[in-house]
Amino acid sequence: MSRDISLLQGVSLAALALFWALNWPAMKVGLGTVEPWTFRLLTVAAGGVGALLIARGLGQRLIPHSSDRRALLLLAFVQATLWNGFSGFGIALGEAGRAALIAFTMPIWATLLAVLILGETVGRRRALGLAVGLGGIVVLMAPALGGLAGQREASLFMLAAAVAWGAGTVIFKAQAWQTPILVVTGWHFLIGGIPLLVAAFALGEPASLLEVDLGTGLVVAYSALIPMILCQYIWFRLVQAVPANVAAMATLAVPGLGLAASAVLLGEPVGPFEVAGLVLLTVAMVLILTSFSLRANRHPPPAPRPE
Repeated sequence: MSRDISLLQGVSLAALALFWALNWPAMKVGLGTVEPWTFRLLTVAAGGVGALLIARGLGQRLIPHSSDRRALLLLAFVQATLWNGFSGFGIALGEAGRAALIAFTMPIWATLLAVLILGETVGRRRALGLAVGLGGIVVLMAPALGGLAGQREASLFMLAAAVAWGAGTVIFKAQAWQTPILVVTGWHFLIGGIPLLVAAFALGEPASLLEVDLGTGLVVAYSALIPMILCQYIWFRLVQAVPANVAAMATLAVPGLGLAASAVLLGEPVGPFEVAGLVLLTVAMVLILTSFSLRANRHPPPAPRPE
């Protein structure tokens, strides 16, 4: 049985990495037509409704457990609102490949926040990983801060998005969820989508949806359904069920795959800063993620139960 579970986890990690990587060029295409506020509102709304419909079809109770509601509200704001808002503009203003690299500095911020919020200790390996990772961020940000190719704003938006994702990961890991993961996924999108709804109509251009052709519409549908429902479910499930180092192994492959996919599909340039940043971030993630204790795997969290 344990071998089957390990195989399932491995397949899930591989699928997660591939689907996430392909989403970066897909989002860039969609954001070329639909403005960021409206695009992100569309994706979180589709993800929220879709996740809850699937949960309903599986017979799961859609009302969040009372003990989870405070954490759910915080997760919704940090991961659904802030991550989607910041990353939407980061991708729209810059290159999708560079955006993927900066976004997947998430383990660095998650580690720092876990130390500050959860009181986790930092050993030598994790400290070295943090130092190398911060070096990778400096390499990626250097040309952007110099104004190269107008990447400054895009890089800062993506850096803020990565911090938000790291905070969301810590929030999710810290909560002993009693609500089914699909229900958490659906509600955190719908609740976090409320500020995006206000921003879309107050600051955005919802009419940009009328300019979407069939090809762009299929790309937008991919971004709204696969990463927002399937990938979020896999990610939350892995974060809950296994140690952080196992769940986060999927993040190791995504920056490189996202950079390669954006170069092949969109023709984006890959220069020495991107390559050096990718190498440093990969080394940092290996050091950070392999330093977590495996003892957590011996005591998996209890299965969600109805309220």
